[in-house]
Amino acid sequence: MIIGDPNFRKPSPNTAEFKSIAFRCFTTPWGPAPANSEIGSEEWDTRTFPNQPCPYGLRINNFFPTCWDGVNLDSPDHKSHVAYPSKGTFESTNWECPDSHPVRLPQILYETIWNTSAFNDRTMWPDDGSQQPFVLSTGDATGYGWHGDYIFGWKGDALQRAMDKFCGQNCKELNTQTIKEANQCSKPAVVREAIDGWLDALPGNVPVFHGEH
Repeated sequence: MIIGDPNFRKPSPNTAEFKSIAFRCFTTPWGPAPANSEIGSEEWDTRTFPNQPCPYGLRINNFFPTCWDGVNLDSPDHKSHVAYPSKGTFESTNWECPDSHPVRLPQILYETIWNTSAFNDRTMWPDDGSQQPFVLSTGDATGYGWHGDYIFGWKGDALQRAMDKFCGQNCKELNTQTIKEANQCSKPAVVREAIDGWLDALPGNVPVFHGEH
């Protein structure tokens, strides 16, 4: 299943999908973002890149759909076979799936935290707040194009057994491995691209803002 679209430069026409992306600007270590939230006072998140420096980093989350149609393992757009709750959200106790997608799924979350401390100097930001210095590799300087792909694969009935037991951490139904063991797993690069050093230009011909330095 796929969430979002790398070509988006404005909110997704699917309101539920649009709400699945959350940016959090850490102004204190692992703390909340400023109170000018687009979501609500209890969340402190925005849907786009922040318009001010994030001294302790920038977190971007992807929340995948938690409802399935119960029939199709995929769909032509890789989205239609799953859906977001029609009532509530996955972390609430009374969330409901739409009739078209009645089967509940475990919540899948992608969480990425970027060290943005190199951009803490406010002189690197436009004074009028109209721009910010971040840009995604797709050339997106808005953040609306943040997206995620998920390919599902479990061995045998392992996942079903875990779900039947309402397993969380330390689930006895599943074999686990340490972070050290997991980090030993690697895959050779399949795409040739420059990932070290400075770029001469931003992807997608996005204008580069130069500060006073």
